[in-house]
Amino acid sequence: MLSKRLSIIYSFIDEGSSVVDVGCDHGYLLIELAKNNKSTNLLGVENKLGPFSTLNKNIKLNNLDGKINSSLSDGISNVDSSFDTLVIAGMGSDNIVGIIDRNKELEEKWDKDTHKLQNALDLANADKINNYIPVSLVEEKIEEYEE
Repeated sequence: MLSKRLSIIYSFIDEGSSVVDVGCDHGYLLIELAKNNKSTNLLGVENKLGPFSTLNKNIKLNNLDGKINSSLSDGISNVDSSFDTLVIAGMGSDNIVGIIDRNKELEEKWDKDTHKLQNALDLANADKINNYIPVSLVEEKIEEYEE
């Protein structure tokens, strides 16, 4: 079962979307997406060996080899444009903005008007990210989930 934060993110993701989760940690979101066949093209990105190893272990434990791919890299620099949904969550707004700023080609890879940049973020710092995503959508979804 997903945490409240991951459940909110999960609810944002469209059926059939291809998802890259940056800083996916244990891969719980990706595992849930794969188990429910909500998404077919899934990539977990980690920049630390410990969480990367845990991600791969969890993929194997859930028999999802071949359904979820993993990448040991920093941010989105090695992610191709075949993904239409980008999840960057649980790492604070400064890190999220840093990932995006370090990858200026993001706007070429993912047009923010037609692709979704998903985020469960520290809403106290939402103004830092507001130029990248429609924060009001995230706030509305959280309020809807809490009701």
